[in-house]
Amino acid sequence: MTTLHQSRIHRERQLDVIISHYYHGADQGAPPNQEALIAQHPEFASELQEFFADLASFYAMQPSDESDLYSHEISLLSRVRNERLSPKAAVHYFGEYEILDELGIGGMGVVFKAHHKQLRKIVALKMIRAGELASAQDVQRFRMEAQANARLSHPGIVAVHEVGIHQQLHFLTMDYVDGGSLSQLCREEPVPARRAADLLRQVAEAMHYAHGEGIIHRDLKPANILLTKNGTPRITDFGLAKHLRTSGDSIEPALTEAGQIVGTAGYMSPEQASGKNSLVGPSADIYSLGALLYALLTGRAPFVGETASHTILQVLNQEPVSPRRLNPQIPGDLETICMHCLMKGSHQRYGTAQLLAEDLTRFLEGRPVKARPVGATERSWRWCRRNQVVPTLVLTNLASLITGIVLSSSASWHSGERADAESLFATRDPTARQSAELSRWETEDTEQPTDYLPFCTQESVINSRHIANFENSTPDSFQNDAKP
Repeated sequence: MTTLHQSRIHRERQLDVIISHYYHGADQGAPPNQEALIAQHPEFASELQEFFADLASFYAMQPSDESDLYSHEISLLSRVRNERLSPKAAVHYFGEYEILDELGIGGMGVVFKAHHKQLRKIVALKMIRAGELASAQDVQRFRMEAQANARLSHPGIVAVHEVGIHQQLHFLTMDYVDGGSLSQLCREEPVPARRAADLLRQVAEAMHYAHGEGIIHRDLKPANILLTKNGTPRITDFGLAKHLRTSGDSIEPALTEAGQIVGTAGYMSPEQASGKNSLVGPSADIYSLGALLYALLTGRAPFVGETASHTILQVLNQEPVSPRRLNPQIPGDLETICMHCLMKGSHQRYGTAQLLAEDLTRFLEGRPVKARPVGATERSWRWCRRNQVVPTLVLTNLASLITGIVLSSSASWHSGERADAESLFATRDPTARQSAELSRWETEDTEQPTDYLPFCTQESVINSRHIANFENSTPDSFQNDAKP
């Protein structure tokens, strides 16, 4: 690993810490002052300014409450349903289209089921929910969706037929897909494993085609995967797509594309959540495909927070709960595939959506998959990297414990050595042993009378005196003592 690469990784980690700190404050209801945060980290000024601008765009797309969700389209629906007709009219028109039903309302648009009078064809008619009050950014994003779809022609992607403006209302028409969506499919209960794997395989193959055409979806979620009557999945809503252009063998971001924090919090990749626009590529969609599989198998997104900022904080700093803990019937290999897509680092996931599709095919055919489950050591290492304070405290305490053990062992060793030396010395010189015992006793309690000495100690004293007298005697004294 080169020094330049290490420096870049270190810089990205520092930026992650700053952004996580901001999200944590926002989740607690007290987000740090943006200008103060930029002033505090001048080396990241440009990245933070871009991040806060993108964050404002992201929150602007999130409905704040029920009234806000429908405030704009009430006027829009009224105009669509009553154009050129009296309120009692039974048929409603929008230009050449007869409005038959309302299919759904999203963050940016409202979709109707409509009938083209001239072509005699049922289509899905989509308009910007803000109507004529749509901002320039809304209109640009709406056009981007049409442009993205115009570049794609695949059976797994919903095709766009017409783009236009009628009575100052921007609209587009696309294929009408009448089998519901993945969000409706997994709403009641998890989807069986083989069915979920087959659905995601088809979606992954369609996204691999889109990536080859230079389109990154950036908002893959169950609601954006429609189903035909026979159950075939088809991808829709490229309104947040990132356009790429090919240059030789490499893919480079288009100069006119402005990176933004866009998507749905529970399904967006960490690089999207942290505003790292330069890193948002095909791998971001692969992460979202893993989140899709997770939702199909468990009935919920990998991360679910009380607020968008809380969810994003989880995306950045936590690992998803193991799918098998939520649904024990999930096969181990399928869980491994799912979790491999949900790796935090983009380089750790499948290299392409096609490789993901191939691994799902192996699972469906009963062959070993190429993805490998994360071991206990790797999980511990990831946890330590995300929670650096706790491991530091643990290591500090462990070092203190080891130091204490070493000191205690050293003291015990020295004490044992001293005892062994005394024992060896006493064995070689019984007189010295007895003198040492008497000296130790006198040192411990000089006040205690000799009468209270244990019998063995008194006997030792007497024997010691006799031995001393014997050693000081001469042969002559023995002879004198022997005379009558």
